[in-house]
Amino acid sequence: MLQYFSYLTLFIGIVPIIIFWIYRSRLHIEAYYFLPFITLLACSTLYEFVGTLILKVDVTPWFWIYLLLEFYTLTYFFVRLSINRNLAWIFAIFFGMLYIVLAFFRNSRNDLLYEGYLSTFSFVTFLCFVVLWFRKLFEKLSYPNLLDNHLFYFVVGIMVYFAGTIFLFLLSDVIYNDQKESFPGFWMLNVLFSFIFRVLIIIGIWKSRKE
Repeated sequence: MLQYFSYLTLFIGIVPIIIFWIYRSRLHIEAYYFLPFITLLACSTLYEFVGTLILKVDVTPWFWIYLLLEFYTLTYFFVRLSINRNLAWIFAIFFGMLYIVLAFFRNSRNDLLYEGYLSTFSFVTFLCFVVLWFRKLFEKLSYPNLLDNHLFYFVVGIMVYFAGTIFLFLLSDVIYNDQKESFPGFWMLNVLFSFIFRVLIIIGIWKSRKE
């Protein structure tokens, strides 16, 4: 049952890009700010399906590349939403420096630990961006009902995913080393929040259509 849920979560990763291209001429401009990330999400889905499930290729190198691209595509999204550019540049530079240092020292024994560091930095960054976005939204009061705001689903999806998985990524190295047999069960937490994130992205793109 859990395996089927994992497959479902994987395959719906390609749904956002499909909906985007079907309705691309009718979408609000803000939806295009999210295009780099949903393109990355689609590429990740194809890689995991072909590389991991069919060819049984080690996913670790791709996961490191994904962490890098994920951070910068989501930072781009927030910058286009007029989040403080100077703050975004500071986070982007420090993330790049951290990434280079960790990539230089990484090996098979510390992969999960270093990935946890990168995920924690991403969480702190996007938490700041989300707070700034909500503050700006409430100052304008342009959407009396947040559920009518298509951007709300993107922003909440980002926050739910990173907040929901932060402790898993931080503790994944310890869990893997101390409870290796139970690790797949713990990892289902990531699958669950990935599913929620992807569903919220789909809703956000759907609501981005112009009437």
